[in-house]
Amino acid sequence: MASFEFLAVVLSVLGLSVSIIYYANVLQNANKTRQTQLFMNLFTQIRSKDFVRDTRELSSWTWSDFGDFRSKYGSRADKEASTLFYSTANFFDGIGVLVEHKEINPKLVEELMSSWVIWFWETFGEIIIEYRKVSFPQYLEKVEFLYNKIKPIASKDHPQFNA
Repeated sequence: MASFEFLAVVLSVLGLSVSIIYYANVLQNANKTRQTQLFMNLFTQIRSKDFVRDTRELSSWTWSDFGDFRSKYGSRADKEASTLFYSTANFFDGIGVLVEHKEINPKLVEELMSSWVIWFWETFGEIIIEYRKVSFPQYLEKVEFLYNKIKPIASKDHPQFNA
């Protein structure tokens, strides 16, 4: 009789162990699927005509200093230009949040858009830092975080970024 009870306990524990392993596997696969979907959404965004058009427009901007930037592209000077800047900056800021909270692998971001991230921060980083002084200190801080996370990976994997 004791051997049947022992066998029942062993089978119960074995069944529970298999269930736990199966559930952990399901969760891991769901997380990979979610990251893949997120990655594809980012990919869709950066290959869109609007994104390419917007970044092309931003890359044509010229300014001598922060005051000149604000007088040409600030919200009081040119609402369209300001909206273009903010929407692009917020896109990169959002990716920075996802990377910081480990919702997406920085290596995936680097492989997909390192040149965009590096270009954006190296072009507008000084402007963002100046905006922090007149606006609020954490202004677009995740753009800077993203740059600081992606630049070393890109520099290692793509030596042309070191120049």
